[in-house]
Amino acid sequence: MSVQTYEQELEAWRAMQEASWRQENGWLALAGLFWLEEGESRMGTGPDMEIQLPSGKAPAHLATITLKEGKVRLTAPAGSPVYVDGQPVTDIEMMPERPGPATIVTSGSLAFFIKNEDDDFMAVRLWDNDREERQSFPGREWYPIQDAYRVTGRFEPNPHTEEFPRTFGMVAEKETLGTVKFELLGQELALQALPGRPGTLFLIFRDKTSGQSTYAPGRYMLGELGDDNTVTLDFNKAFNPPCSVTNY
Repeated sequence: MSVQTYEQELEAWRAMQEASWRQENGWLALAGLFWLEEGESRMGTGPDMEIQLPSGKAPAHLATITLKEGKVRLTAPAGSPVYVDGQPVTDIEMMPERPGPATIVTSGSLAFFIKNEDDDFMAVRLWDNDREERQSFPGREWYPIQDAYRVTGRFEPNPHTEEFPRTFGMVAEKETLGTVKFELLGQELALQALPGRPGTLFLIFRDKTSGQSTYAPGRYMLGELGDDNTVTLDFNKAFNPPCSVTNY
């Protein structure tokens, strides 16, 4: 691939990443994350609702979410503007994000679904597609493209589980597939590999830019895994995670 063709493809990839954050029900539309406790949680704009919706975007009491023995059910008053797949609903079991597909409930500019962390934690994750941030976000800044940051490494399998810190003080056990070893700018380096999309390894790393010009906890990247356990690493595609722009 010529340098010009590579740069064109990379710029197109970066533009696609930008668009994915701004899209409807995208990261910049997130407006709330409400962890559920066993029992009923009422949602709406009323001051006594356990799940507070944005002012002016829903009735005082839009619906009630009930968590019981790992299952989530939504019930809504008659006539409440609550829809699934464009059809009004008053009583429905909400399928969570994992294993999916999640039940997505809409009401005006709002949409929400059940986010679950294993079986122990469930939350209502809320979008507001009228959020100003979808338009006002200044965009992500990228480093200049440098060919030296495209390297080939080797994947050394060593599957096991490790504990990883999560937001809100939680800890999650995640499957670690092994280690990717590579040389970058004369340094021998290694990264832990987590499961990615088919044919890829998911990598999280920190460097001297972390907390300076990039997100302090680190950046994400996908490595392309070959049949012979070689891994193509392109640090020109390293990006700040979505939690760098949203608390939800």
